[in-house]
Amino acid sequence: MNSKSFVLLEHLYDLCGEHPYLILDADEACPVGAHVDELPSIVDALKDEGYLQVKYADKSEYCLGVTNQGRALVNEVRAERERRKQAVEDAAKAEASRKEAERKEREAQEAAEKEKKKLEEALENAKRELEEAKAKTNETPSRKRSDDAKQAKSRKEKAKEAHAPAAIDAVDVPAKETDPMGHVPEVKREEKVPVQSEKKDVGVVSVKEGRIVLLVWLAAFLGALLGGGIVGLVMYILHVVLK
Repeated sequence: MNSKSFVLLEHLYDLCGEHPYLILDADEACPVGAHVDELPSIVDALKDEGYLQVKYADKSEYCLGVTNQGRALVNEVRAERERRKQAVEDAAKAEASRKEAERKEREAQEAAEKEKKKLEEALENAKRELEEAKAKTNETPSRKRSDDAKQAKSRKEKAKEAHAPAAIDAVDVPAKETDPMGHVPEVKREEKVPVQSEKKDVGVVSVKEGRIVLLVWLAAFLGALLGGGIVGLVMYILHVVLK
């Protein structure tokens, strides 16, 4: 069966419906797109194949109906057509679903990338803050040590100033008023002069004092040899006093 024959059969199926026979004129029986002159040959072909039953037919009028075989063929073709249509629609829906899934996956990936970027930025900020905190922690002891050193130095200078001797007014003492041992006599003044604490350098002795000490020790040694214990004792006391 060619396409023109099936188009006519389907057209007559729709016209007849449940009626076994229907009287139609040629123009009414001819489907859209077909030529009326082709109608007799197509009707004869469908009748021979068992899809139509014809009581009478001429060029202007037909009395015919669709057989059960013709109805079954039309229903089968329409069902196949519907399946194909449904398949096309399902394919279109599947394609739309696939595209939607790809779109959602792409959006999810973009969101994941943004979240990852945010986490990396947060991690970098945390690392920077940690490094700054470490730097401050390391800087604090150094600064504290520096401050402690400055404070210790300040306390030392204050203690030095507190223990420093007060200034003593210079007093001119004539050279003639020295005693035989070379000491300068104490000057009597009405004002109370602060006494300057003198630090005697250990091991530093004047030449004159060294000679005296040497003579005293020699005298003490000779006195001891000669049995002059008293002389030696006197000389030793003199040595201690002069020292």
